[in-house]
Amino acid sequence: MPRKKPISTRQKKEDIKLKRAIKRGDVDPPPPKPRQSRKKRPGNSQAGDNQAAESSRKLQSSFTKSSANYLKETQFLASCLPLIRPISDIDTAIYTDQKWDQPDDLAVLACPRRPKWRFDMSKKEVEANEEGLFKKWLAQTDQLCSQWQTMRSQAARTDETRETDLPTSMPPSTTHFERNLEVWRQLWRVTEISQIVLVLLDSRCPLVHFSPSLADYLAKHQVILVLTKTDICGPIRAEAWTSYLRKHFPQFPVVPVMSYMPKDQTAVHQGRLQYEPHIPLTFRERLVAAMRELHARLMEAPEKVKASPKALENWKPGVKRDINWDDALLAGEGAGAVVGGALEPKPVITDDGETPDEPPFLTIGLVGMENIIP
Repeated sequence: MPRKKPISTRQKKEDIKLKRAIKRGDVDPPPPKPRQSRKKRPGNSQAGDNQAAESSRKLQSSFTKSSANYLKETQFLASCLPLIRPISDIDTAIYTDQKWDQPDDLAVLACPRRPKWRFDMSKKEVEANEEGLFKKWLAQTDQLCSQWQTMRSQAARTDETRETDLPTSMPPSTTHFERNLEVWRQLWRVTEISQIVLVLLDSRCPLVHFSPSLADYLAKHQVILVLTKTDICGPIRAEAWTSYLRKHFPQFPVVPVMSYMPKDQTAVHQGRLQYEPHIPLTFRERLVAAMRELHARLMEAPEKVKASPKALENWKPGVKRDINWDDALLAGEGAGAVVGGALEPKPVITDDGETPDEPPFLTIGLVGMENIIP
């Protein structure tokens, strides 16, 4: 930093008098001094860090906020309503085969689907179509959630006794779902460029991360449900959730995995037990076996192509044929590579289902549901 210029006592007094005169309005304030822009030194990574931070902020989740009246009411009821403890039913964490009541006049919640686009369209045209569709979907979903919340509130008031004004249960809350378009764009891009999609589900409550709307959105994709953190919830709950998912989603393979393993303790180790990311070989083999099964499905011709002998003769699978599955069992960074892009051109598919070029990779996408989908 440059050295400060020394100022005499007389100059300080003059500056104070000038400031007081400006405050009284006797003297017009001086014009503002032009700000000198500091040139950044070459090799400074601050610009790159700012771009990375801005890109990260774009992917931050956005949810609707509860109203002040709702927060005040629930805060009051939380101090009044008794909680029955202990919970009597030991299987409360597992949903039964009950059917959720769906009013006839309410539509079903659904994920927004990316509007169709062409490679000759500009980036602004594609983004404008996506923004328009998302805005319309957001308004429809908000209206549907508001109607559902109103119906639940009216039903709760009808069931309450008239002898007391205190409700017997908490008022229904609104549905929290992702309102950031950039997060939905990531889902669109991953499902577009991926030939196999792994959906990561927390084994403590997988239905929070795999809603019916997401299951319907991924119905035409090759999907594997990966039940993570089974070492945290325990084998009994993990097996129960695995059976539940296989029963209600038989079209999707379910593979439970562990996430971490304890680190080897040294003689000087103190404090808590430390963990490191790790998938045991048994779970890794199950996951690779499920991917091999889906890859075999992709190698088969569609029923439409099988119906035509000429089309079947010229048909080629749209995935890489030869996969070294032994390398997929290896642990470490050498087991795969990051490929693809948001608008990367795909191989041209003819009317007969023929793909002239074989892709160099088998692309596997990950959908980690930290965000909430309606």
